[in-house]
Amino acid sequence: MNKQLSLFEMALQLCERNMAEKLSTLFVLAWGFWYRRNKFVNEQELLVSERAAENAYVLLRSHAQVSIKTRSQTLKHYKWHPPSAGCLKLNVDAAVFPEWDKAGVGPVLRDENGRVIMALSRAEIPMEGSEGIELLAIFRGLQQCATMGVSNIVVESDSLLSIDALNDDNMTNSMLGVLYYEIKKLATCFDACLFSHVYREGNMVAHKLARNAFKIESMEVWWNCIPNCISQTVWFDECL
Repeated sequence: MNKQLSLFEMALQLCERNMAEKLSTLFVLAWGFWYRRNKFVNEQELLVSERAAENAYVLLRSHAQVSIKTRSQTLKHYKWHPPSAGCLKLNVDAAVFPEWDKAGVGPVLRDENGRVIMALSRAEIPMEGSEGIELLAIFRGLQQCATMGVSNIVVESDSLLSIDALNDDNMTNSMLGVLYYEIKKLATCFDACLFSHVYREGNMVAHKLARNAFKIESMEVWWNCIPNCISQTVWFDECL
């Protein structure tokens, strides 16, 4: 690299070459010498150049190690977790496509080994507000599972409002009360039915299925197989 380049030009070249690690090193060294200059101007303390560079590099390495550890802990916390033995997990999500006056829901049922038992993409008429379509996704998922002879089920959604409402029984008198009542009624079809909140990162398979509904006229169901629209996301869940 040309030694006559400015800091900005060097950074631009590293960006263009996708050299992220060297770009980080460049900026942390620049910070190190800026810190050295301020030490001299403000405190009349002159740091040796090599010491300033070494301190900056140690700071970069420490930050990288903390970032790796934090990312690992974050992924563990937010990732999809399989259900306990003898139980199935139903993840659901909804998507809205306002420019096409269309919505979609995407339930997916998996077992304790992460195996996809049922996946569904269904086009829906959009509802006012996001909570309604999220509740409809839960309803459609339970509606499908109720015909399959499932005994114990955990329903996961990334809509905290919907899950809290179902667990707290506080929607009876709301505008969505009828849908809420139908969900609670469907829940009695199972020996055990729990409603649980999951972060979006742990609900991506259902999210992809809901988005896939944009491409279909009515409904598509897959049994004991993984459709192409979620294959990479299922693989990602298994790798975490």
